[in-house]
Amino acid sequence: MSDGWSRRSVLKSSLGLSLAGVSLSGTTETVTGASEYETLRQRWAQLLTGGDFDATQFEYQDPLAELDETAQDHWETMDTSADRDRLWSDLPIPASSSASASESNITDSYGRLQEMAMAYATNGSSLEDDSALVADIVDGLDFLYDRVYNEDQSQFGNWWHWEIGSPMRLVSVCALVGDELSSTQETNYTNAVGAHTGTPYEYTEYDVTSGGANRVDMCLITALRGAISGTDSTIALARDCIEESDIFQYNTSGGGNGLYRTGRTSTTKRYPTSGRTARSCSKGSVNCSLSSTGRAGRSRTSTTT
Repeated sequence: MSDGWSRRSVLKSSLGLSLAGVSLSGTTETVTGASEYETLRQRWAQLLTGGDFDATQFEYQDPLAELDETAQDHWETMDTSADRDRLWSDLPIPASSSASASESNITDSYGRLQEMAMAYATNGSSLEDDSALVADIVDGLDFLYDRVYNEDQSQFGNWWHWEIGSPMRLVSVCALVGDELSSTQETNYTNAVGAHTGTPYEYTEYDVTSGGANRVDMCLITALRGAISGTDSTIALARDCIEESDIFQYNTSGGGNGLYRTGRTSTTKRYPTSGRTARSCSKGSVNCSLSSTGRAGRSRTSTTT
């Protein structure tokens, strides 16, 4: 790449992580000290919350109020009873492929926990450092792990929720409330993520090479998993998977996959669906449209602007 950007520079910028102590030229080197893993975790938390800013400034008042209202609503409506089968009444959690509830409810449940964790970790929030709130957030993580999102659970339904949607939100919550997690909990959650997003090189459910926005998301999830678990080889895996892809190569053909000088990236991949629901997502996998297909394969396009 030109214009003063190397592929490695873009990697560090795109992941929001400087891979402290991990050689960019070798396969694996030991990261020296747990504090450096903590630094990586905190950097992701700061990217999510804005870090240390002056919360008294006018421009922050409305966003903080909205965050507080959303998190408070999720907290007040969350089921914390011992015999629950879901965290929120409108999000039944499927325990198997035969359940009537959608696997998207798993992702949405992690999403609400993340919004609560954002309020807990955001400077100036009325719920900042609320000990009762974080206790319920961690309790929710334990519930989802015990019920469905763990290393022993086989995937069912749409692969995206298992390999990108749920794990992205789970590792983000771990980054936001990491000080409140026990070593057992960190191990449980990262093992679950590792089982479903084991390698960013290809999808777990489909024997297809990953690419574009999906690969970046999966590499980010993997890098964060390594930071949370304190495993430098996992961080290196994320680095290598980005470096060995063509994600940051400029596209000069005027169409198709690659990085455009306008800042847009695009990728189209094919994977078997066999009647499953296929999903087309933008970068970050927030705004997605669903479509069904009965064909043996379907193209999947991801675009970032």
